[in-house]
Amino acid sequence: MEGFESVISGLFCDDIVEFVNLPHVDSFPKLSSYKRFRVRYDNEDEAGYELIYHIRDGLVLRFFDLQMRRDNQMPFKYEAGYFSFYFTLSGQHMTLKGEGEDFLNTENLCAINYHSEQTTCQDFSKANVRYCVVNIVIKKSLLEAEFFDHIEENAPEILQPIFSEAETSLSHTLAVDVDIRQALQMLLKSNHSGIIRDRFMEAKVTELICLLMTALKQEEQTSDSREVGVRETALLEQVRSSLVEDLSSPPSIDELARRVGIGKANLLELFKQIYGMTLRNYLLQERMESAKTLLLDRSLNINEVGWQLGYEYACNFTTAFKDYYGLTPNAYRKIASAK
Repeated sequence: MEGFESVISGLFCDDIVEFVNLPHVDSFPKLSSYKRFRVRYDNEDEAGYELIYHIRDGLVLRFFDLQMRRDNQMPFKYEAGYFSFYFTLSGQHMTLKGEGEDFLNTENLCAINYHSEQTTCQDFSKANVRYCVVNIVIKKSLLEAEFFDHIEENAPEILQPIFSEAETSLSHTLAVDVDIRQALQMLLKSNHSGIIRDRFMEAKVTELICLLMTALKQEEQTSDSREVGVRETALLEQVRSSLVEDLSSPPSIDELARRVGIGKANLLELFKQIYGMTLRNYLLQERMESAKTLLLDRSLNINEVGWQLGYEYACNFTTAFKDYYGLTPNAYRKIASAK
């Protein structure tokens, strides 16, 4: 573990018990004896931490920050009657469920899973991959009661077959939008303790579930909206390409609308429909993704990285980066160079 600086270390407190190299399938049952604990992994397979909080009955919060030391395939369990929301903040790993249900967990993706019976799957990771995941586990009855008032129609359509018991399992992936990502980063960089920490954790978990349910409903609205024609799709691809062609000086929305001959309001609506986020948020995402690459170049100082991404002042770039990822550009550069 020498040189491993965990992104969740700020959540470690004196009242959290630590276990060493506890198998991942054995961590959830420990909640019957411990309200919160962490597991330190330092073995031939992986290095890093898993941190678990029992928020209240039927609601659990887990954090993973793991560096793979070799290609490996590890078992993990989906608890019977619980929804599991996996938010991947960085890195990637493959969930192997069989029967054509395997899926890749990648950065900025949320995997939504439910099984009526306890199900063991495999998690496959490549050597040298480091991933950070936030996992919310909530009992079906609790989600139905507190977020949908026991009214099936209040839930996103994709969840309704589970509540009606027409289906016994669910696997779905959803792109993480900017609001969800910022809420996740606020959760990661919190440094509260005692009862304030517990209340903060519960509040952020509630917020994340609300944002996720809203995103699922927005996904439905997008799929139900009018079909976008081939010509419009081609024009919007021109808009997207123009937007990211030069991140230091992207064209304005008015200029983009003039180039493709689409009204400004219609352009913004079509862009969100096709790409799943607002034009402004898409530009922010591209800038932040490029920032991570540029920060690996030690010949560039923070000012130069910011200039290349269209930030006139380094402080504005630093603020934007920290709001998006939860750490400063310098801190990211330090962590990335240690990998």
